[in-house]
Amino acid sequence: MPEVIKKAFLLALLPVIELVFLRVYLHSFLNLRIGFPGMTDYDFFIPGPVAFLLLVYSLESGKSSRLKIQKNILLTNLLLLALCVLNGHLYSSVSSFSSFLWRSSFFVLLIGLVASGFGSFISFSYYFKNPNRISIIPATLIAFIFPIYMLLFQKVWGSFSFFTSTGVEKLTRLLFGNAVEISLSPSRYLILDHELLKVRIGQGCIGGDGVLLFTFVTLMLMILFRKSVTRFQWFLVFLSGLVVMYLVNLVRIIFLFVLGIALMKTFESERAMLIFKLTAHTHLGWILYLTSIASYFSLLFSFSKLQIPFSLTRVASD
Repeated sequence: MPEVIKKAFLLALLPVIELVFLRVYLHSFLNLRIGFPGMTDYDFFIPGPVAFLLLVYSLESGKSSRLKIQKNILLTNLLLLALCVLNGHLYSSVSSFSSFLWRSSFFVLLIGLVASGFGSFISFSYYFKNPNRISIIPATLIAFIFPIYMLLFQKVWGSFSFFTSTGVEKLTRLLFGNAVEISLSPSRYLILDHELLKVRIGQGCIGGDGVLLFTFVTLMLMILFRKSVTRFQWFLVFLSGLVVMYLVNLVRIIFLFVLGIALMKTFESERAMLIFKLTAHTHLGWILYLTSIASYFSLLFSFSKLQIPFSLTRVASD
């Protein structure tokens, strides 16, 4: 497993450095902000690396390959980086430059930049001729899980809001009694009102992101264990996992509420909310989801004939 982590780190190093450079350069020097509505690049900090690590793990279990500089791909990558920078300058300096045209050309260049970055030190056959190449699909879905969720959560909210609101309400009553006033707004937002903190449990809190993450990780594991586990067994694993993710989301919401109250007691209001948003609200859910999913499958496999394949030799033999 350490070798997989090392390989994933080396393969991702160039595209990550280039993306960070573009982010800083475009934002700080050209005042350009590009992305998906309602989200920031911070939302990729955990899903992105996790997705690529799982992808490399799956590919290595299929067919390993040594790192080697791909000169033509590397030169193409550097050219695309220069074009991305030039494209940014064109947009900021030419007022007649179409916003749609610029965004389209930028994202085409960006996709090419990232793809060539991942292929600069290993042949593309490692990704596309690998026996486990289909794992690219769930890995990509994991990396882009937040924009996918942002597109879907309006539809999901209507189905999940009742269960989430009911669960949060009962847990809050159990832990706080009458110290927290609970109400449901006309738009079906659950409002928790404590003397120190008032929060609104809205559409982003229903746990759909955790369900999607669990679904995509399950797809990845289905690829690794496609010869060892039947479809019906995976169906049972998936259904029970959905229940687990629902409970994890309830714990996440209550924990964030308790943490917010503790911070309000410790710091002044503005500083407490700043600390809360920077350290907990954005990334704590992902950490809890990943920890819970890892624990779930660890316990599941420990009670079955299968063992989680920490050894690549073991994965290949399965």
